[in-house]
Amino acid sequence: MIAPPKSGENRPMFRREDVPKQFGTWLESVAFEAQKAGATHIRASDVETALVEAANLPEALAKPSDSSRWREAQAIVHKQLVEVRRDAASAADGGRFSTSEVLPDGRVIEEILTPGGPAFIAYSAARIGAKEHWEVVSEVAVPGGRVLPQPVVDALRPVLTLPDGVEEYGTVHDLLRDAEALALEVYDPGKELPVFRLWNHIALSTWAYGPFYDKAVERFAPILRATGPSESGKKRLLTVCRFTTYRAMYFLKTNRVPSIARTLDPWPGATLLLDEADVRDSSESSDLIEFLNSRADGAVMPRYSTESGSVQYLSSFGTTVVAIRKAYDDDGFNSRGVPLKAETTSRDIDLIPPADWVVRARRLQRQLLLFRVRLLARARDGKLELPTRVPLPRVRSHRIRETFLIVNAIAQAEGDPDLVQGLASVAEELGRRLVEEKSHTPEGVILNLVYSALDEGWDVAAESPGFYLVRTRNDDGPQHDEALTASLLSERTTKALSSKSIIGWWRGLVGEPGVKRFRIRDGKVARSVLIVTDVPALNRLFARFVPGAADVRSRFPVAQATLDGVAVDVSQVAQGASSENDSVPLVPLVPLAMPHPPSQENTHSKGGSDVGGVTSGTGVTKHADVPLLPHQEPDPGPDPGDLFGGKPTRADRARSHLEREGGGT
Repeated sequence: MIAPPKSGENRPMFRREDVPKQFGTWLESVAFEAQKAGATHIRASDVETALVEAANLPEALAKPSDSSRWREAQAIVHKQLVEVRRDAASAADGGRFSTSEVLPDGRVIEEILTPGGPAFIAYSAARIGAKEHWEVVSEVAVPGGRVLPQPVVDALRPVLTLPDGVEEYGTVHDLLRDAEALALEVYDPGKELPVFRLWNHIALSTWAYGPFYDKAVERFAPILRATGPSESGKKRLLTVCRFTTYRAMYFLKTNRVPSIARTLDPWPGATLLLDEADVRDSSESSDLIEFLNSRADGAVMPRYSTESGSVQYLSSFGTTVVAIRKAYDDDGFNSRGVPLKAETTSRDIDLIPPADWVVRARRLQRQLLLFRVRLLARARDGKLELPTRVPLPRVRSHRIRETFLIVNAIAQAEGDPDLVQGLASVAEELGRRLVEEKSHTPEGVILNLVYSALDEGWDVAAESPGFYLVRTRNDDGPQHDEALTASLLSERTTKALSSKSIIGWWRGLVGEPGVKRFRIRDGKVARSVLIVTDVPALNRLFARFVPGAADVRSRFPVAQATLDGVAVDVSQVAQGASSENDSVPLVPLVPLAMPHPPSQENTHSKGGSDVGGVTSGTGVTKHADVPLLPHQEPDPGPDPGDLFGGKPTRADRARSHLEREGGGT
């Protein structure tokens, strides 16, 4: 590729092991660009060899330092790769590479992988005077040139699963039935069979993302999570997915995001399968977690390259299937997932799928591809419509409902509502699992502790602009009141969550002020007391983070200002208004507390880690569908005199008035 260096050079020769580590990503990107241009024989190792050879050329040897010598070598290799790409393009005679598209003449082409190499299925839908037709072609002519199938390098063939043709399947119901029967021959989901059936529906959806999401502003592809110990069947489950999902690409214990993204890039809509996907860092800041989340939403992940001085955009959209031993730490990733608990089976299943099973799996792939090209043809004719809602009134999670969006779209397109029959109960179970997982996050721990206080009978007291929780204690001396504070919650987590972190999380959950320092009902000054200003919002948070949470709105005395200016107590009404379709009051609900003078809060405490767990109460989840915005009267400021003593405040006078009238807090 490069001429050897001239003899007589005094400077030492560089070897492969001398290549600076920062060139690792650059080597992969250069090889990827060469392959994308059609130079399928170029590998990262070839580029590395060329880099070493270029570093020993006279042009590079003449540089004053080793770093500048490597930079010169990089420029030489770049120049050579331009020629390689030009040669690859000329070999295509002006053609371009593609994997799937609708041609100007209305035909749909999809790349397949035959024993003779990559090819296209060219599909023509039935028209007036013409029947449905398809054929295998090596290329297609378009105005201005030709379209060629994307080259498939030899190393990619064992991990990329492409159909080898198309075949008639009957109805979509038949497709789902055959896919499930085939999968159950080699994999035993046990008691997870309902969730596994949902996986089967989502696998069918992967073939329909293109037709339905082509012009959508937002997209969503769920992450399928198989969780379980070693030898629980996770790998076999991924084997099934390799034949039921669209363009399945299988990797084992790979977490280098650029490598994954560049391998997926030429194959839009590919399904990513990651086996042994446990990683040390699974927080939201992890590159892998960020990539998988952006992939589920179809978002671009930008990365700045210091070597090239440019921004690289890692773009990928499609379903991801991961096999892991335990759930990831990132709540966003978990909420995008459909978890399936893998368990060791007692059935006598083949150690590897039999040859006959693989033959039938290949046949299923051909049928799924025909299903896809038919949808693409209907989308071109404007005969497909993407619904914006899913009829799952008992499921609160937006992402769980999104998971069923394409499944529901297929059922509507096929005119067969039975396709989604029985999936509503699975959606509710996923909602319960999601709440259980969220309960172990820092936000979940805090909300479970607050809910437990309400469940244990703590009183609700008014404190402008909202409420706080308080109880009377006499177990360690004279009777006194104790408010629910950040430091008390920290003690209940055995300092796993610090007071400072609890204050931060709580403010993020309920908004300002979040916590306050003031005199509680017995006159004692309490610091960092947790304040609730929006009761309906808190109730919805409990429904999302507390397993089995009951409606707590009736515990908080609230009033609604009516159009004639009369304030009425609706605490009992709030308890009944709990269904998804309940009407929303014309004016938001406001606390019955009078404005209170502002006070300074003390938020200083020692730090701590952000982990912990808690047990929660039980009950039946109830919630409203539309948020009730908190209404807050302007604070007139403090009364003259001492803020915490001396003259009674307006709130004190309000409490006295309520007590005389038989009310109270």
